[in-house]
Amino acid sequence: MEYLQLDKDALREELREKRKEYERIREKDLKLDMSRGKPAADQLNLSDGMLNILTHEDCVNHTIDYRNYGIFDGIPEAKEIFFELLGAEN
Repeated sequence: MEYLQLDKDALREELREKRKEYERIREKDLKLDMSRGKPAADQLNLSDGMLNILTHEDCVNHTIDYRNYGIFDGIPEAKEIFFELLGAEN
């Protein structure tokens, strides 16, 4: 649709329709994670056989699954260790 070609009434009607469509989507209460490259739990579970030293519980802290690489600023416990070793301030 060429919005620049529409008059004000047509634009208002288009806006009403888009708002209705938006509300229909919102009512579905979807929880979408659009971040890039985060594998699903099933994919992460594929490597469990290689982790014969660690259990699944060893790889999860609170809500963070450390088998994933989606932690933006690093693993909090690892940062604490290195802050102490390097004498850096947290």
